Amino acid sequence: MTNGTKPKVAATEKGHISPTIWALEEAFPDLTHLLQSSVLHAHDKNELVVLDTNALLLPFVMGGRQFGAIKSTFAKLAKAKRLFVPGRVLREYISNRDRKISDILKDVEAKANGVNNGMINLPDFFDDLQEAAPALNAIKKIRQANNEYSESLRSLVKTMKAWRGNDPVSSAYREIFVGDAVVDPAFERGEVERKWKERVASKIPPGYKDAGKADSGIGDFLIWLSIIEIGKKKKQNLIFVTGEEKADWRVRSNNKGIYLRPELIDEYRRETDGRSLELLSLGELLSREGVEKDVVAAVKDAESSVSTNETLRLNYYENIVEFDYSTCNGELSIKVADKASFKLQFSKASDERIYVYAVPGTKVARVKHVSRDEVLVFDSFDSSSRVYAVGVAEVFLVKNFDGSILAAKIIEIKDDTRDSDEDGVTFIYRTFAPGVTVYAP
Repeated sequence: MTNGTKPKVAATEKGHISPTIWALEEAFPDLTHLLQSSVLHAHDKNELVVLDTNALLLPFVMGGRQFGAIKSTFAKLAKAKRLFVPGRVLREYISNRDRKISDILKDVEAKANGVNNGMINLPDFFDDLQEAAPALNAIKKIRQANNEYSESLRSLVKTMKAWRGNDPVSSAYREIFVGDAVVDPAFERGEVERKWKERVASKIPPGYKDAGKADSGIGDFLIWLSIIEIGKKKKQNLIFVTGEEKADWRVRSNNKGIYLRPELIDEYRRETDGRSLELLSLGELLSREGVEKDVVAAVKDAESSVSTNETLRLNYYENIVEFDYSTCNGELSIKVADKASFKLQFSKASDERIYVYAVPGTKVARVKHVSRDEVLVFDSFDSSSRVYAVGVAEVFLVKNFDGSILAAKIIEIKDDTRDSDEDGVTFIYRTFAPGVTVYAP
């Protein structure tokens, strides 16, 4: 590099940032400590701890005992002036919190509405028979218990709907994240955007893997800038607690993140006079802080489940089907790799609606007014009918007897009796294995 200046990334005529031939020099500008080890030691209790958004949201998918351990650990670290949360993280937490609560609420409402006392009975023949009295008494008790269960769930739903930022998780955080624990640098937005575009062009982590998002992925970069700000001010080793597995945070092997990216290690070291950086999951942090092994195991299981669901949600691409429902008796089979197939049946309704049938071994439900990627709980929708008229832009669900689910959205309907040369239905769909969270296409 001439005159001691760093090479700049060139912009194309359309204003887009072109890749730089100096990407490695941009990522590793100083060779002085490049080969130095960056391992933090478990006995060092002076590391700073910075929390990511996914760590803050995790308690919404776990039990009270695990959340109790998380709260006490966060409170202990905050009291020791070791715990920090970037302003961007808090904003992302608030932005995502209500969706998490809504997912829980849907599940509780589905359970409250799913109690069916009519299925708990004996044939009329046994009425007033002395021999059947024990069974009839048991049925009465079960129905009473079911009614109490359903009523208690409805009361819980009412409580949850009244939450306005005073849910248990937010209430706990309000007491922990106070004062200097919240780090919100006054960024000069134009300068940050310029640097971000340069880093994306050179693929300098973190965040460039999210460049396709609405915010261009700058969120991770803002969090990273806050981490750097904390490290520069405190001049201490730092642990970033996150569930991030993407390749712009970790070096990956066998679809798993194993090492922190060396660019991040080197940049943190340069900006903090040689201090070290480490990434830990929340479960790993709790283990390091001496939390009970069974609690740590439960938290790690929750992290793994969330990571799996998020990966499925982000990587599920919509398959598109164009089908002439006037052929094959309106029947269509959709095969899923290494899994059972889904059987669908359609018939003519109009040029705006189509009949979707539940074939033997399946249930069908119609879903109105949902957004893309919204969580869908099958049992919260009516599936008691064999056929539903589904309109354009509406979603229908097909559930196999094994619990696997197909979620489809109608894109177009053609009717040869209404200004079309042919009959046809076009829809996009996603498929989900049993027990996996279902997201609307």
